[in-house]
Amino acid sequence: MAKKKPMRGEPACQGEARKPGPKEDLRLCILYLVTYGGSSLEELAEATGMDHDTVDRCMVGQEPVSRELVEQFCRAAGTSLPRVELALPTLRWIRKLLNSKKVPAKAEIEREGRIQAAALEVAFSAYDSCLREMTTGGSADSLGRSYEATASTYSNAVAEAFRMGARFGLRVGETASLPAAEEESDD
Repeated sequence: MAKKKPMRGEPACQGEARKPGPKEDLRLCILYLVTYGGSSLEELAEATGMDHDTVDRCMVGQEPVSRELVEQFCRAAGTSLPRVELALPTLRWIRKLLNSKKVPAKAEIEREGRIQAAALEVAFSAYDSCLREMTTGGSADSLGRSYEATASTYSNAVAEAFRMGARFGLRVGETASLPAAEEESDD
């Protein structure tokens, strides 16, 4: 049986691009940089010598992506891959929500969204603080990657502990500590 050729909008590696794992996580990191990180596809393309369409195809799974390439994108965006990877639990939750056949209640989505947003803020703050503490007064250049990996591991643990605590608090009725959903204004 001949393998179906991917159509526009479908991943080139049908089984690989959509399943959770390292390659999909790298694609989510590119998505984060473009969607939330303040970089455009054009900026990432220009910084890496690629064309806009190729970066787009990497993001949606139509082109292979490597850790080294995503690290280049992160540097072009003024950040590091370990810091961007802190967003993966939130991005995975969003992907799972979008791919779900059963849509949760709006209140449940809003509640989990607030938890995810607050956990991401906690993770970024813990990462920045930990990295700052480790590199103060020392030579950050020689151990930069090691420091980033340590800060990332620590921050992921802090954020996950926050998520677990927030969900537990919600079950027992303690919602005051979570940030309220921000209202969009039409100004």
